Amino acid sequence: MIYLIFSEGYKCTGKSLDRGKLLCEEALMLNKFLYDSPLCNPETKALQALMVLNLARFATRYDARGNAIELENQDRTLWDPSLIRLAHQLLIESEDGSFSPYHLEAAIAYMHCSAKKFEDTNWEAICKYYEALLEIYPSPFAEINYAVALQYNRQDEKGYRILKELDRNPYYHKLPILTASLAKYHKRTGIRD
Repeated sequence: MIYLIFSEGYKCTGKSLDRGKLLCEEALMLNKFLYDSPLCNPETKALQALMVLNLARFATRYDARGNAIELENQDRTLWDPSLIRLAHQLLIESEDGSFSPYHLEAAIAYMHCSAKKFEDTNWEAICKYYEALLEIYPSPFAEINYAVALQYNRQDEKGYRILKELDRNPYYHKLPILTASLAKYHKRTGIRD
């Protein structure tokens, strides 16, 4: 439930961005109650790390008009380094020999946050994390992100095949992130139509 509250806030755009940030902060506080309780476990810590990493980048995802800014164009100097350090420490504390989806998503987010420039991103590691995530928690959103990561890891055709397979599904075909990912692939490969 906490993850869903955070996700709902994180996907807010435009005029609802402030409301979205409040939802994200609420989810973070709810998870902190669990973190500080006897119920705390490695998944609780990994979820906390994931949410903190995403909050560290929250303000750079949209411009003043409410238009989305792609990860490669975000101003990384505006990412909060203290939150990134805190999340990294939480991620280290969460290690217990097993990996939950939260561990893997937090590790992916940390790979992005630890790269000083977009070009420094460790796409090979990100692809491996997505492969592990898809084994334990398959979802179309993880598949789309994996396909995009493959393209940045110079595996364009493999990534494209995943996207095209998802695009054949009548439900997934309507996902804006899938359409945008296919468009980005075509733009990168010079197919303008």
